[in-house]
Amino acid sequence: MTDYPVGRSRLVWVAIVAGLMTLAIASLFPARPFVYCEGIGNPLPNAALSAFQLARTPEQLAVALGCPERVAMLNGMNTLDLAAFIPAYGAFLLFGAAVLAHGQLRTLAFVLIGAGVVADIVETATQLWIGARWPELSPAMLPLLAAGSTIKFAGLRLGGAVLGLALLRRRGLIYKLLGAVIVVTSLGSLLLFAGVPGTSLAIGVSWVALLLALILSAIRRPRHSPASAGA
Repeated sequence: MTDYPVGRSRLVWVAIVAGLMTLAIASLFPARPFVYCEGIGNPLPNAALSAFQLARTPEQLAVALGCPERVAMLNGMNTLDLAAFIPAYGAFLLFGAAVLAHGQLRTLAFVLIGAGVVADIVETATQLWIGARWPELSPAMLPLLAAGSTIKFAGLRLGGAVLGLALLRRRGLIYKLLGAVIVVTSLGSLLLFAGVPGTSLAIGVSWVALLLALILSAIRRPRHSPASAGA
């Protein structure tokens, strides 16, 4: 017996496809070549993008951007983020919430994830605005960048933790184990605000666990109504 009505069976496959697309697109970010700027900033693509997102002062912004070559790389990463990654992971998480969560937990997950997605759009658009005008740096845009990144990280990570709690309430040991992994990694990734390394790995683990939970939900035997079962 499945954990969702037959009428929602298509949603789980939409979520799975979106999850696979999310992981595929995510792999494109670190695959970009390192960009060295005479010792300024981090040459690793993902680290440079994270430094850009977390820049709170003009000095931090200058270090994150570094040189024209890195700005071009970051502009390309943010364009990919806005055009493909945000829509993919947004669909993955929101459809995943529709399938795996119920009642107040589903509503809370929708609110948190939805806020995170909208904030990510604001954050990424702000980065593109800044990148298009560098080195004419605009400190006036830093509060908007800070608000976007903070709400994004908090909304998506807390929304992920809510999905983990929803799995903990389901029957089956595998669901509960996956739920525990999602709760721990989602909340653990909030340590990004404290500068703790490895948070991106925690996020990846939580999303893989969520994808596995969706696949498990999809392969279970569909529920049949009494009328159809007796036909």
